[in-house]
Amino acid sequence: LGVGWLSQERFDLATPALRRAAERLPGRAEVWDHLGVVLARQRDPRAARDAFERSLALDPLRAETWNNLADAARSSGHPRECFEYALRAVTLAPHLATAYSYLIQAAYDADQADGADGRPLSSDGKGLVQTAIAAAVGAAREPALVVHLGRLLMQIGRYAEAATLLEQGQPRAGAETPELLAQLVTAQRHLCDWRLLDAREAALCTHIRERGEPVISPFAALAIRGLGPADLLRVARLHAAQYGPWMTRSGELGPAPARAETARLRIGYLSNDFFEHATAYLTVALFEQHDRQ
Repeated sequence: LGVGWLSQERFDLATPALRRAAERLPGRAEVWDHLGVVLARQRDPRAARDAFERSLALDPLRAETWNNLADAARSSGHPRECFEYALRAVTLAPHLATAYSYLIQAAYDADQADGADGRPLSSDGKGLVQTAIAAAVGAAREPALVVHLGRLLMQIGRYAEAATLLEQGQPRAGAETPELLAQLVTAQRHLCDWRLLDAREAALCTHIRERGEPVISPFAALAIRGLGPADLLRVARLHAAQYGPWMTRSGELGPAPARAETARLRIGYLSNDFFEHATAYLTVALFEQHDRQ
């Protein structure tokens, strides 16, 4: 019953059901794991962590729980702990894609923080990112996982490692995975690596025109030679279609609260580039000039 309520995101009902299950079945690691997930969704990181640790005490080989514990550490702002937990998760389950997301991002965050503090990045001096990359490259076998890892590496600016991984993951000619090919072309462009790029872009254009699901992001598609305006519109529409369910869910928010005509406007700024990025620098003056009235 608790898992059923969890699947419907009724956390208020899932919590008491799973707590009762944990009382009646104290030796079942998965019950504590599910309870930890619910508590994490309810923004109670300390209780969630306790539940995950109870689960791992019963079954220390449960990769999903190590992964959930990594997520809890990430949400609490503890990147080194997140890295350690995620590393255990991928060691136990090399196919666990979400664990690599936590592993690589936590390694990057921890290395950035340590470098800023002037402390050595790690005991071996190599940094956690290299450890994370080595774990990822060693495990990447399936094309979908290779694509996922390549995207993660490019997000933290490791284009050379991403290109190497993606190139190694390329199947034989004529059997390319379109998403993998798109990531490889993008990585090559960042590196100014022109080897086989003409042939790869031509093959990518064919995939984009023939497939009925997203192959490449609209922004990355702008740089692909051979794509015309109609092709770019198709890419954008296929990409946007992925967010249809969110449009449906937006109706759950209800109407905006009534506001007096004389009340001042409440304005928010939304961007995925509020970090060390050109957009962030270019919007500084905008915030400075914002009329606080």
